[in-house]
Amino acid sequence: MSLEEALREHTEALRENTEMLRTITAKAKDGMAAQGTSKKSSGSDGDGDAAEAPKRGRGRPAGSRNSSTKSTKAPTETEMKTKAKDFLEAAESDADHLARREAVKKIAEEYEADKFSAIDEAYRRQALDTLESTAKKWTPVEDGEDDDDV
Repeated sequence: MSLEEALREHTEALRENTEMLRTITAKAKDGMAAQGTSKKSSGSDGDGDAAEAPKRGRGRPAGSRNSSTKSTKAPTETEMKTKAKDFLEAAESDADHLARREAVKKIAEEYEADKFSAIDEAYRRQALDTLESTAKKWTPVEDGEDDDDV
């Protein structure tokens, strides 16, 4: 399959997905509009039962507020530099240091950055996870060894 054929296939799939999303969105809007006009509110308008009236604190268990929407902060540029520096300083030889530098460069290239600390903020956590995984699996390269496998 040529690159152009693959590009055409992906473009067509993208168009199909876009059309499907438009259809789903339109149906959802129509459904919400129909549901909103026919739904009867209860409680304060006088014709509803007091038992039907909304009560404060109902519906959410204690301690559940914002627990699922918490997001972790992205690492700072300084943290990125520190982690990369720690990884490089753990080298046992010059060859190992060079191999580690190449590994850090490859991670930066995966995230389309010139250097590890310049990785876009949205991808820093993933990049640090990749670096930590690499560090855990790392086998030191001795001087004179071929480090092309890294």
